[in-house]
Amino acid sequence: MKRYLIILVALLASTVAFGQSESICVVISGSDNFGKDNVMTMETDFMNYLRDQYRVRISKSSDLFKARADELRFQQTGSVDPEQVKEFGKFMGVDLLCVVSAVKSSDNAGNYSFRSVVFTVENGELRKISKYPDIFESVDDKNVTVINERELQRVDGNLLLRLSVLDIENSAKVRATLRALDDQDQNDQNSLKKQKKTANTKALGLSIIPGVGLMQKGRTGEGVAYLLGDIALVGGGVGMLAYANKQQDIMNDRNTNFDQYNTAKSNYNTAKTISYCCFGAAAALYVVNLVRSYVAEPKRIQWAIVPAMNPTSPYGPNMSVNLTLAYKF
Repeated sequence: MKRYLIILVALLASTVAFGQSESICVVISGSDNFGKDNVMTMETDFMNYLRDQYRVRISKSSDLFKARADELRFQQTGSVDPEQVKEFGKFMGVDLLCVVSAVKSSDNAGNYSFRSVVFTVENGELRKISKYPDIFESVDDKNVTVINERELQRVDGNLLLRLSVLDIENSAKVRATLRALDDQDQNDQNSLKKQKKTANTKALGLSIIPGVGLMQKGRTGEGVAYLLGDIALVGGGVGMLAYANKQQDIMNDRNTNFDQYNTAKSNYNTAKTISYCCFGAAAALYVVNLVRSYVAEPKRIQWAIVPAMNPTSPYGPNMSVNLTLAYKF
């Protein structure tokens, strides 16, 4: 048993030593809409992940096979002439050539797929392919839709782990980095949920006046509709009650004849019924306004009422305080 352990340790040590003795050239290639900043971020990530194990060089994609630009389709197909790999790898003075490409999905939805291939320069043969997400060049929920530094770190770490070019220690570091990124995402989601809950609670409080909470969320049209709707319904109900009281006065008047009494009584009952319907509808609309103010998603334009000093006040500069309607863009 001890002998087997010694052999295993020796194999691991030789693997690490072999990896550390190799040099690798990394080529990051992305379409114009991928952005130079994203390319630079990926270059930095690959440097950080690989430098402890390999002697790393970074080459711009424009330098790769520039004499045969039409053959750059290898970024999608993975088919490269072995002679090109050997020629470029020897020119860069490396043992391995790693080509990373970002491909935008054909549906123009802003999704990207990433592919990484490693070639052995000595014979120009393909050594390993890795993809992220798992389904390459397809419209899928797992496609990367937000390209930021954190997401690129996740992409680069997954590509390298799937290439199996890292030793045990560096693989563990990458996995720890990916777990930390996941933790950051979870913390951000929790923070956003907390902010959203606070904003919804604030909008609900403002909606004591119908529609104000929705206006604060940028849904001005909807908020105004609730406000005017409640005003109209309550006003209609009050008006019908006033009319009903007037008809009741006619009914109570001793000089009212039989026909006038019957007409006033009919009008009284109708006005009462309409007033109850108006108040009921106003109450229902008010409840819907409260619910909508809490659950509605905010729009980009928001407004707020803030106090402001009036420097042109007739009572002297800054002697008058006004309320200002401020739009937040």
